[in-house]
Amino acid sequence: MINYLLGFLSATLFNAIPFFAPGTGFVVTFFYVTYNLNLVILVPIMVLGSTLGRFLLAKSTGKLATKFLHQERNENLSYFRNQVNKKPLHAFIFTFIYCALPTPSNLIFLSLGASNVNLKPILLGFALGRAINYTYAALSFSYIYNRITEELQGSVTSASNILTQIVTIVVFSVFLLIDWKELILNRKFKLLIHINSKSKDTNGPMKYDKVNEMNISDFSNSNIEKMYEEGYKFTRLSKGNMQSTKNLRVNLKDFVLSSENRRILNKFQDLKIRFTSIPVVNYTYEIGKLGKDFYDTKFGKGTFSANKIKEILTNEVSNFNALGIFEIEGKIVGYVIVFKTENILHYSYPFYLLEYDKTSLGLCMMTKVIELAKIQNLKYVYIGGANSKKDIYKLQFKGLEWWDNNAWNSDIEKLKDLIINIENIK
Repeated sequence: MINYLLGFLSATLFNAIPFFAPGTGFVVTFFYVTYNLNLVILVPIMVLGSTLGRFLLAKSTGKLATKFLHQERNENLSYFRNQVNKKPLHAFIFTFIYCALPTPSNLIFLSLGASNVNLKPILLGFALGRAINYTYAALSFSYIYNRITEELQGSVTSASNILTQIVTIVVFSVFLLIDWKELILNRKFKLLIHINSKSKDTNGPMKYDKVNEMNISDFSNSNIEKMYEEGYKFTRLSKGNMQSTKNLRVNLKDFVLSSENRRILNKFQDLKIRFTSIPVVNYTYEIGKLGKDFYDTKFGKGTFSANKIKEILTNEVSNFNALGIFEIEGKIVGYVIVFKTENILHYSYPFYLLEYDKTSLGLCMMTKVIELAKIQNLKYVYIGGANSKKDIYKLQFKGLEWWDNNAWNSDIEKLKDLIINIENIK
């Protein structure tokens, strides 16, 4: 029994190592021949170990990519991820055929891990393919019992293996450089060799006190609501990207309009709101331009480009599913990009006509949405983060809670002290 356990641990370890690990086929053969193990039992155990190892490799690569790659590269990889996630059967078939052959699989899991794809069809294809591969390897090489140890050792240090691993490193590096957006949308191949650290559509002056970051692949409403409950919120960086910071939400069971809320609403008694789903069917350039002009003026040039707004509102890559449209006497005066389920609403990216900049229209829009969510029996409205003194105006809503990195906290005075004492909450 101990030999099966050692085989499992060896397979897990060697498959979790990104480069220069011995081939698992050799490891299976070594345990099969040396310890005379039952192949019917050994192969499933080794497949389970190697699948676990590849899962760990992919997940760790994804976390490192999210943390250390420039956000534009992570956003670029989201296009590749979406293509893979849209065709899980194709992903399964490719992985199954590839892994049934005696070919190294580390490149697959490094690339897919860095892209944070849905690993379920990939792992299933890998497991079934490797079951065939390991069985064939053990039966084929069992006759060279006296050479198995040498083969196992040589698999790490042989010139052919070293060359294979070098090629893998080069190909993986090129994979990270490919402009997947250009390739998928325009069928043009090019490399993102240089990324300007001050490129457009970064957070720019809109700083977020990011505590944790992750990319999800389960887009069910229940999972997304669970992530919001755990302090995360969607960003515009890439599909599935979520960040945890000092997020704010209004617990609607405790929300009632204050006298100040009513005063703001009374300033725009004719303000109406309606929602349309994303992708927006009748998108026009004027929407993107209005948003660009708003964010350029309020937060600095390059904060939010018209093209990025168009992408969010018209492309499947978007994390958001609705656009709020605000009108006064039939004239559109503002918009807000939101994510909405039956229980929660994330009031994410508002923008409005700059002629209303000094009139509290922005606060009225937010209050209007919170009031409507209360009427519609939602549970929470998430209203962004508390990242600077400019966010103090959000603290006026009754039922407000903030994420303190461990739980939702209703001690607003403590939060206010944090905001007042430091410009960016650390």
